[in-house]
Amino acid sequence: MSAQCGFICIGRKVAGTALFLDFSVGSLHTLYLKDQQVVFQQCYEIANIEEFNYYLLLMIEPITYRS
Repeated sequence: MSAQCGFICIGRKVAGTALFLDFSVGSLHTLYLKDQQVVFQQCYEIANIEEFNYYLLLMIEPITYRS
């Protein structure tokens, strides 16, 4: 929860469109903002590179669809 809270606090200071990625050991936190509105936010638990690639592609779809 703290990573997302940090993203939102940073996001309040960003105008326009922004993508935030936080890579931690075993997880990926994402936040996509457009005009200071949350378009996409998710946390993925990642065990290996295949899972990372899967979640990266999964994340790209809603971002490109909603942009």
